[in-house]
Amino acid sequence: MISLIFVSVFAILCSGIAGIIIFKEIMVENAEKLSNNLVKQIAYNLDERIGEFESTSYRIVNFQSTKELLSQKNIEDDSVEYVEKNTNFADTIIQQPSLYQYSRAAILESKYGMVYRFSRSGTEVQDMSDAKKKLNDLRGLVTKSSPIAWTVMDGEIVFVRMIVNDKNFEEKGLLCFFMNQTFFDFIDRGDELLSNENLIITNAHSAVLQNYCYDLENQSLQGIVFDEDKDYFLKNYRVSYENEEYQVTSILSSKKQWHVISLIKVRELMKKEEFIFLAAALIALVSIGFAVLFTWIISKTITRNLTLMEENMKKIEKGDFKARVRPVSYDEIGMLGLQFNYMSVQIENLIDNLAKEKFAKEEAEFNALQAQINPHFLYNTLGSVKWLAHKKNDPEVEKMVDSVISLMRFAIKKTDAFITVEEEVNYIHQYIFLQKAKYGDAFQVVYEVDPLAKEFKMLGFILQPLVENSIYHGIDMSTGEGEIRIKVSAEDHSLVLRIEDNGVGFSEERLDEILHKEKKYKGFNSIGIKIVMERLSAYYKNAYDFRITSEEGEGTKIEIRLPLYQETKEVELYEQL
Repeated sequence: MISLIFVSVFAILCSGIAGIIIFKEIMVENAEKLSNNLVKQIAYNLDERIGEFESTSYRIVNFQSTKELLSQKNIEDDSVEYVEKNTNFADTIIQQPSLYQYSRAAILESKYGMVYRFSRSGTEVQDMSDAKKKLNDLRGLVTKSSPIAWTVMDGEIVFVRMIVNDKNFEEKGLLCFFMNQTFFDFIDRGDELLSNENLIITNAHSAVLQNYCYDLENQSLQGIVFDEDKDYFLKNYRVSYENEEYQVTSILSSKKQWHVISLIKVRELMKKEEFIFLAAALIALVSIGFAVLFTWIISKTITRNLTLMEENMKKIEKGDFKARVRPVSYDEIGMLGLQFNYMSVQIENLIDNLAKEKFAKEEAEFNALQAQINPHFLYNTLGSVKWLAHKKNDPEVEKMVDSVISLMRFAIKKTDAFITVEEEVNYIHQYIFLQKAKYGDAFQVVYEVDPLAKEFKMLGFILQPLVENSIYHGIDMSTGEGEIRIKVSAEDHSLVLRIEDNGVGFSEERLDEILHKEKKYKGFNSIGIKIVMERLSAYYKNAYDFRITSEEGEGTKIEIRLPLYQETKEVELYEQL
C-alpha cells in the first residue's frame, strides 16, 4: 500500500508540474488567438470605415449643391454670397454622419480657386491663407489616375480627394478632410488585453497614420512596421523592445492593403501566472492528502471485491450458475462483479434454452411419429387388401391400394430424415391420386417443379400437410373449379416451396386459429400446419422462412424458403450446428 501511495503522490506532483507548463502554454496560445481575432476584426472594421468614408466623400462631390460650389467664380471671401455658399458646404458635411463624426475640419477648392471651409465647433477655424497653403502642400499627393490619398500633416490624419469629371477626366477641384483622433479608435477602453494605444496603423504606402507611443526608429520595430511584403495576411512575432518582450501581431487588411500592428507585453499576457502557481501548489498539497486517504480506502475496497469475485468463480466452476457477486462498492472492480453476474445469468438462460429446444424437437418428432398411426401394421394389412382386389379382378381398387402402400413406405422412413425434392413430390403425387379417387374432377392439381431443384435435400413430410389443408379447408368442391398449384424452385441460394389454391380463403381469425391453436381435422395423416412450422424450426433453426397469406374468396398462398442442400454431408454438418 505504501508503494501505491508513493506512486499516487508522485503522479500528482508530475501532473501538477505538467499542468502548470501546459496551462502556461495554453494561456499564451489563447492570448495569441484572442489577439489575432481582435486584430482581424480591427482590420475588417478599418476597411469598412475607410471604404465608407471614401465612398461618402465621392457621393457628396456629385451632389448638385457641391457641383454648384465647384462652378462658382470670383466671389469675394467677405461677401454675403460667399458666406451662404460656405454654409451650404458645411451643411453638406454635417448631413453625412460618416464624414461629420470623424472630421475635425474640411476644405473644398474648385479649379477656379474658390475655397470653402468647414470646422467643427470648438476647433480652430483655419483662415483662408492657411487653408490655401495646406491645399498646395496636399495637392501633390493625388493625380487623376490616383485621386485618393491618406497622409499625416502636422500630426493630423488627412484625407485628400481630387475631384475629376467622370466624362472627360478634367480636374474640377480638391477635397480635404482633417480627421479627429477617434477615426482609428476601434477598441473599447475596457479591454484589458488590447487598447488603441497598442496599435500602429500604416497605409498601403507604409505611411504611419497612427502611433501613440512607440519609437519607430527602433530596429526591432522597423522591420515589422515598414514591411514591404504584401503577400501575407497575418503574422505573429516575439520582439524585444525597450527591455521588454512583446507579442506582435501584424495583419494586412484585405481590401485597402493597410497594415494593422498590435504590440502586447508578454508580461501582461502572463500577469496571472503567479496566482496560478500558488493555486496549483495548494491544490497539489490538498490532492496529496486526499490521495493518501482514498488510496487506503480504495485498496481495501478493491481487495474485498476481488475476493468475492474469486469465491463466486469457484462456484461457477462447480456448476452453481446461481452464484452472484454482491460488491461492497461500485467502482471498476464492483462493476466487473455486476458484469460477472450478468454473464452467470446468460449462461444459466443458455442452458435452459438448450434444454427447452431439445424438448421441443423431441416433442415435434413425437407428434409426427404419433400421426403415422402405426405404418408397419397398416403396410402389412394393405398388402392383404391388394392381393384380395387382384384376386377379385378389381384394378381400380388395386391401384388405390398401391398408392396407399407407396405412402406407407414413405411414412415408414424417419420423419426427421432429409430426402430429395423429387421424393417429396412423388409422395404428393400418390396422395393426390387417392384424393382424386374421392373427389373426382372437383379440383385440379398443377405441378411446376424446376428440374434443377429435384436433387436438392429437404426435410421430408412437409408438402403433404399443406396440400391437405388446401383440399379440406380451402377448395370449394361444389364448384368443380378448384385448383391447387405446387411450385418448387431454387432462387437466391434458397429452395422455395409454394402451395397456392383458388379456394374460399380464410379470415384473419381463422388463419390465426390454424397457425397457433394446433387444431386438427379429420383426414389422411394430417399433422397440421402448426406442427410443420415446429418441425421446420427444430431442424432449420432461423435459417428458414414460412409465410402464409389468405383472403376470403381469393384463396390461400403458402411460401417456404429453405437452405439449399445437395449432399448428405451438408445436412449432417447443419444438424451438428
